Amino acid sequence: MGNVVNLFDQHKRHVDLLHVLGVQQLFRKADSFANDPDERDLCKYCTYVDTTRSVYHNVLSTCKICGKEMINNSFDVDYCCDECAKQHGICKHCGGTMD
Repeated sequence: MGNVVNLFDQHKRHVDLLHVLGVQQLFRKADSFANDPDERDLCKYCTYVDTTRSVYHNVLSTCKICGKEMINNSFDVDYCCDECAKQHGICKHCGGTMD
């Protein structure tokens, strides 16, 4: 029974540490969001909030504006190419405004 309690205590400490680290990361992101330099190719949401993009290699997609073939690093592909994003002032990942 002692081993089970010890494992439970270790698990609780591990989860508590993950929560503390997660909250610290959230505060760092909030600070970055508030002091954003506006020198990016993604909107604030895609940069600071949407962190679900898994990294893969050589995922092909097509720009939704000009039709150019693009190579992405994620199955969550970008909406448009860099050139179209700059030309239209939109986020290359979601296609929304940059704010």
